[in-house]
Amino acid sequence: MKLLIMSGILAAPLIAQTITDPPPILHLIRRAGAATGSPLYPYAAGGVAVNALGMTTITAPAETWIVDTHNSFASIEYVNERVHPGGVNASGDRGEYLSGDVLSDSRNIIAIYRPWLSYRPDQAARMLAKTRYFSVTLYQVRPGAAPDFGEALRTRRDVLDTINLDRPDMSNQVVSGAPSGTYLVFAPLTSLKSLDEGFARRSASVEPRGANKALSSAEINRDQLLFRMQPRISYVSDEFAAESLEFWRR
Repeated sequence: MKLLIMSGILAAPLIAQTITDPPPILHLIRRAGAATGSPLYPYAAGGVAVNALGMTTITAPAETWIVDTHNSFASIEYVNERVHPGGVNASGDRGEYLSGDVLSDSRNIIAIYRPWLSYRPDQAARMLAKTRYFSVTLYQVRPGAAPDFGEALRTRRDVLDTINLDRPDMSNQVVSGAPSGTYLVFAPLTSLKSLDEGFARRSASVEPRGANKALSSAEINRDQLLFRMQPRISYVSDEFAAESLEFWRR
């Protein structure tokens, strides 16, 4: 019976976002440990129209992230009411992944897209359907250091253009759920092979000292994480999945 229900959910048309531009707002559920279960059923049963990208770390301690993409805060409210509260969706059923014990060990974060801190963000958004890995950089900027941080990222962007590094990213500023001055930079990767080219091009260039000095400053803490995209714990529209059906619907 469960298999029949799940098949019906997959076959039903899903009215959800396509991503051709960077999502204005991200709602991130971050939890320690490897993924368990799947958010597919509670999202679908709740009738929500968002794309939720599930990923797990392949470096650093094990973490699972579910990143909902939203166009407004009203959308976050709608999804929270129908999917997230206590792990119970609108129909009263409890999903395996979003159970109460899991949520109790989770951190919910809301972040706003910042285009002026991003590098070729439109290209990054168009890559999402074919993304298999994410390089995520977490910055913690201390009070008063925001101007230096912004200048460092702009300088970095100019350097990447100079060496023509095809590594677009989308920068997001956390507005709730983490200390003030927290930024998340998401760089989608279609394969880890792209990292080889990046290291080769960087080693052949000399980045301006200002960018390195600012980003290495005691006023700016930086943490680098590498994630693998997990279709099993993702919930995406048919339009989003169309470019890689064998991956998203396997």
